[in-house]
Order: sequence, then C-alpha cells, then structure tokens
Amino acid sequence: HRWLEKNTPKVTAKYDSQGFRKLMGSMREKHPSIAHNFTALRKKALEVAFEETGYDPESHVEAAFDAFITARNDVLLYDDSLGALKVLRERGLIVGAITNGNANVWEMKQMGELFDFAIKAEDAGKPKPAREPFEIAVACCREVLREVAGAEPRANATAGAGAAVRASGSFHHATTVSSTLLAVTSTPASTSTSTSTSTSTSTSTPL
Repeated sequence: HRWLEKNTPKVTAKYDSQGFRKLMGSMREKHPSIAHNFTALRKKALEVAFEETGYDPESHVEAAFDAFITARNDVLLYDDSLGALKVLRERGLIVGAITNGNANVWEMKQMGELFDFAIKAEDAGKPKPAREPFEIAVACCREVLREVAGAEPRANATAGAGAAVRASGSFHHATTVSSTLLAVTSTPASTSTSTSTSTSTSTSTPL
C-alpha cells in the first residue's frame, strides 16, 4: 500500500485496503478461470485500478506487484515456527508446504533451507482442497527420495519404496492465506499413498 501511496496516490485515494479487497473479489468473479491464482488476480485488480485513476497499467503493474510480493514474503513468524521445522528436518523427514496464496518460502528469511518443496495453487492449477496440489506434493516427495537415497541421516527415515504423506500440522505466519505443512515418512511398498490435511487461514493485507 505504501508503494501505491508514494507512486500512484490517486489509486489509494480511491481504494483503501477494504476497497482493494472488494476489487480483488470482483476480479475473482469476473475471471473464474484464474480464481485460484492470487498473482494473476492481483495484477488484474491493479490494472483496473490504474486504468480507473488515469495511470498507465503497463508502466505500473509489475512494479506495484513486485513491491507487494516483497512485503508479502517479509513475514513475522510465531516464536516456535523455526524450531518446529528444524525438529522435523533433524528427524529426517521431507518437509513441504502447500498454499492457496502466493507467498514464496524460498524468499523468506531462514525459511527456504528448511523446505524440500513448496507448491502454490497457481502452480498446481487448482486450490486446496482439490487433489492436484497434493498429487504434485507426492511427486515432489518421490523426487526427493530419489535424490537422497543412500544419504544420512535421512536415508534411514525414507528407506522404502512408498511414502505416506501426512499434514503434521498447520504452519502459521502473519501473512499466510491458508497453508499446509507436510511431513513425509516412509512406509512399506504395498502401502498406498494417503494424504490428510490441516489448514489455517489468517488475514493478508492487500497492496
């Protein structure tokens, strides 16, 4: 929002935070094919806001979105979040995140090194609770298993042909929109892959 106030003040004069949320909602209704894609929706909303207030969208949309996503990834973690993730890693588990939002764990301080993979709804093509994000997660887990085969200490934890995917709990942070933390343990090859999820939703502030 600060970027808009500084660079396109007529936008913030017309749209406060609540107004921009409503604009995002209208974009979701008008463009159902991208309703799961927060990046595309926000860019559409910015484009409309700039057009309505006399700014050139082509000159402003990407810069405005870059400012938003940088702030989006500057998260305030709960005190025990990093510790919990480190414990999972120390136990040799594969750790991944599935989110319906567009935050990027690889851009978050101290976070990227603790995840083996992260999946956004916009990458999967559908949001949770659809199967697609979890099917991609299973594929990512299998790839990690191939990469670490024979390695210590994770080899002992992941030895086995199959992997059971379980949501070990909700991973919260101040700007998350519905994220699921996955931890993977090995199971006998005859065991089919099963997925259970636990999600939480907190409030995100629009640009």
